[in-house]
Amino acid sequence: MNTAIRFRIGRRSLKRGRGRRLNRYTTRMLGGARRPRINHLGIALKLLNQYVSRAERLARKDPDQFDPATVERNCFETLRQRERELEFEAALLHVYGPDVATAQRQQSN
Repeated sequence: MNTAIRFRIGRRSLKRGRGRRLNRYTTRMLGGARRPRINHLGIALKLLNQYVSRAERLARKDPDQFDPATVERNCFETLRQRERELEFEAALLHVYGPDVATAQRQQSN
């Protein structure tokens, strides 16, 4: 009876226990087996899918910080608010002079 069986890494004897210490490097391919080629495209697609799923999870947890639509809307609101503040300062400067406008600016900071 044949006491050897072919595995992916080569031929192994069935008499030896699987927990037996190996004297060779474990990364070495045995029995003429060929090392599988690296699939770079598959790795890249896997990483892209992981990034998309994590980005979606973060967007659900904290949309103010990670959801692109919410971040863009907040940015536009901040710009509009800054424009209103500049118009308000210009009106104060026109009506009351430079002293009141600088005092208002110091209070807001």
